[in-house]
Amino acid sequence: LMSVGEAPPGTKAEQAVASVVEEELGKLGLSVEKQEFACASWVEESLYLGIDGKRVEAVAMPPTPSGAVEGELVHVGAGESIKEDGLEGKIALAGMTSEDPDYVAAQYTLLVKAGASAVVFYDFAPGVLRRIVVGIFTSYLDGPGLPPPVPAVAMRREDALPLLKGRHYVELEVKTRYREDARSLNLVVFNGE
Repeated sequence: LMSVGEAPPGTKAEQAVASVVEEELGKLGLSVEKQEFACASWVEESLYLGIDGKRVEAVAMPPTPSGAVEGELVHVGAGESIKEDGLEGKIALAGMTSEDPDYVAAQYTLLVKAGASAVVFYDFAPGVLRRIVVGIFTSYLDGPGLPPPVPAVAMRREDALPLLKGRHYVELEVKTRYREDARSLNLVVFNGE
């Protein structure tokens, strides 16, 4: 399964993962039923994050839109203690929290409302490049929710630490593909009894 890599919903990679799982379960004598359903699908196609003229490895946060942004980077803090003032037209640098990594969605919403033109998250753990959904959802039952209005990406903690002080300039270009008419599937397994 690891050789397939990331397998977002509604992609050929997801179908490949499902086929491998189905085949392996079949070898165990279990029967598998596929249940297809409609879903939204988001894929990062390319990403460039340059800070002070140097490329930094990063990943786009689903379902971030395509876009190109440049400007001053402002460190806003981490977790629930982020500052929201002075962000109009600037790129926010925000730390994730180990207590609730999914809190990035709330951070993102606050920073966009404060006028950030993009958000760059850094992980709480060293060596990790983590994707977390930043979409604006009232409920997952209501469908895909509102698409995020500005790009959001994540970088490693150790790449962000030197940026917490001083002035820094960011160039960000991200290209993504989003569609709401994709197909995903569940595998339902029966033990034959």
